[in-house]
Amino acid sequence: MDLVQQLERDWKRNQLICKGDHIIVGVSGGADSVCLLAVLSEVRIRWDLTIMAVHVNHSIRKETAVRDADFVKQLCEKLGISCQVETVDVPRLAKENGLSVEEAGRIARYDTFERIRRECGANKIAVAHHLDDNAETILFQLIRGSGLRGMGGMEEKRGRIIRPLLSLTRKQIENWLLEKNLAYVTDETNLVQEYTRNKIRLTVLPYLEQQISEKVREHIVNCGKLCLEADNYFVNEAEKWLEQNGEDDKAGTIEIKSQAFEQLHPALKKYVIRQVMEKICGRKKDISYVHVEEVIQLFQLPVGKSVNLPEHMYAKKTYEKVKIGRCNEKMEAPEMEIGKCHMILEVFPYKKNEKIPENTYTKWFDYDTIKNTVSLRSRISGDKISVVKGGNKKLKDYMIDAKIPREWRDKVPLVADGNQILWVVGYRIGEAFKVTKQTEKILQITIQKDDL
Repeated sequence: MDLVQQLERDWKRNQLICKGDHIIVGVSGGADSVCLLAVLSEVRIRWDLTIMAVHVNHSIRKETAVRDADFVKQLCEKLGISCQVETVDVPRLAKENGLSVEEAGRIARYDTFERIRRECGANKIAVAHHLDDNAETILFQLIRGSGLRGMGGMEEKRGRIIRPLLSLTRKQIENWLLEKNLAYVTDETNLVQEYTRNKIRLTVLPYLEQQISEKVREHIVNCGKLCLEADNYFVNEAEKWLEQNGEDDKAGTIEIKSQAFEQLHPALKKYVIRQVMEKICGRKKDISYVHVEEVIQLFQLPVGKSVNLPEHMYAKKTYEKVKIGRCNEKMEAPEMEIGKCHMILEVFPYKKNEKIPENTYTKWFDYDTIKNTVSLRSRISGDKISVVKGGNKKLKDYMIDAKIPREWRDKVPLVADGNQILWVVGYRIGEAFKVTKQTEKILQITIQKDDL
């Protein structure tokens, strides 16, 4: 059985592609997408398929990006397939939305595919991910601390998106292209190791394959399938439990009975809370393990205790329940905003055991720990804050952990010594600059609103 016959058999068994489908095909010009387009072209008559190729220029590269677009257009002309080239300024989108270039590019591609699908009335979007991509994704999710769903990897079908090559390895794809004498281009950004996924693809997986097991990719993907099955099971069980024990007021609030909840297995507790939060805010993104654990802990706390959650949600302990909902009122911006305030500095000797003032907008710092000139500004790339003595955290990560809404993060005033943050005004000061028994001089900083 050749590669095309193997794929056709899998598609029929999984109902991935059906006769008469109208498919948008994402084509970068790389080996994977050239294989996908060529295979679909080869079977389109007997499957009665309508195919349209879409190439997205991410505006990251210059000369080679034009080369790739021209290559895709020429390939489509050779195969007799219509082609549409779209250009998106991915670096700008990444900067404006606080995303990595990788994530912004992924969002831009799928948004473009979906828009064109609607415009031409297509019913499916085909992308060229293969088994090696899936292994890479699963390993990436494992490293970043994902749960079962993340470690389940890619699915052959998700909504209108299909992955017809997911059962093939990269080696199988390249061998087939060689047999068919089909050329492809290489995106040089796939060879740059500054991207995490590239490090996994170019260094981690080859090392594991050479030193641990030749079938490491297949083993990782098989483990991912088990994770996905387990995740689907827990999601279904959580939904069934919530139907019996969750009280939905249809106005954005769901209450969970404490007594029934405490009888659940710890794993199912997490799924119940996550399901409630996703139902209220309508999305999975930004809901982390930490947020779920905070809500679970509420069941053990006194009546009236509450926690703030992403997407303007909250959870609150009542007498026999925990209520999870969305804040109805518009959340107010911070009292102090960058560009609307100034700082007043004063240096004086520290008298041992002198009481440090507890004022939201006046703070004391150990003067001798400051290396450069102190400035009042908004955040920039590379900022970090010491959250434990001798240990730093990226400012972005701190703001996420502190639940500072994304729309506020560029407005919060920061007192900085280079890229080291002394004070996130209104929140906390860096541990490295706090007054200690060894402090000799105090730098007092007061933040005041500008006169209107």
